[in-house]
Order: sequence, then structure tokens, then C-alpha cells
Amino acid sequence: FYKEYAIEPGKPVVVEAGASSPAHWNQAPGYHVGWSCGALLASTFVPEPGADYEVALNLDFRSSVCTLAVNRVDANGQVSPVDVAPVAKDCK
Repeated sequence: FYKEYAIEPGKPVVVEAGASSPAHWNQAPGYHVGWSCGALLASTFVPEPGADYEVALNLDFRSSVCTLAVNRVDANGQVSPVDVAPVAKDCK
């Protein structure tokens, strides 16, 4: 699924995402099954005027890796990666 948001060009935007599966207990005592990306993943970028963007949480179950991708979408639907920065831990 996706959601669309209007964002203001020239002002930093923070995007974050996370995912996990419901945990359950196996028949073996104490054996816990489930997965999680851990803490929320977050990045920031400054949108350009007239540009469209998409953000995706990519899950690689084989490698147990979660990544947050920010892409710019051009008029033909082609996507290109956007340079992002880590989110500051302190609000200023």
C-alpha cells in the first residue's frame, strides 16, 4: 500500500519506517519465532520544487536486513536514489 503526502519544497523532511511480524512461541519451550527491523529507520532530505518522491522500506529476509530507500520519480515513472542524511538525535 502507499500514502501520498504534499511536502513543502526546500524544507527538510524526515521519513521513518519499521516493520515486524507477530511473535509466537513454538512447541519447544522457550523457542521464540518472529522478526523485526529493530528500531525505526529514519532519514532526512530536502525536497526540490516540482519533484515527486517515493519512500520504501525494503526487507531482505535472507540477510535479515531492512533498509529505507528514498527515490525521486520522474515524469516517465523512472526512479533515481536521493541523497539522504541520518536524522539528528536531538530536536533543535
